Amino acid sequence: MAREYIDVLRLPESMPWHYSQAVKVGDTVYVAGQVGAGEGSIEAQTQKAYESVVDVLAKAGATMDHVVRETVYLADRTKLPEVAKVRETFYGDRFPASTAVFSGSGDGYDIEVEVTAVIDD
Repeated sequence: MAREYIDVLRLPESMPWHYSQAVKVGDTVYVAGQVGAGEGSIEAQTQKAYESVVDVLAKAGATMDHVVRETVYLADRTKLPEVAKVRETFYGDRFPASTAVFSGSGDGYDIEVEVTAVIDD
């Protein structure tokens, strides 16, 4: 199957490595971790991370309704309730299979969200 490499943002040349924000294979979209760095509070960072996921999915022809799997990386497990409130605004009452990983220090990236979506319409 052919692969489509999807990038919404142009990454700076100073990045220590390069990657695609998403790769689409058939009807499946694999979205790399999206962060909300520099956005302040965990709520603001979470909002930004999920907005980035939405933007990448849109470029691939998908929406949050197509998300079947999600991994959320958090620097601080005590922030999970705040993250959950923002997350609900993107999923409503239908959530994908999800895993939360508590990673300790995020070096300014307090949350990172990666998803897999299946376009089955």
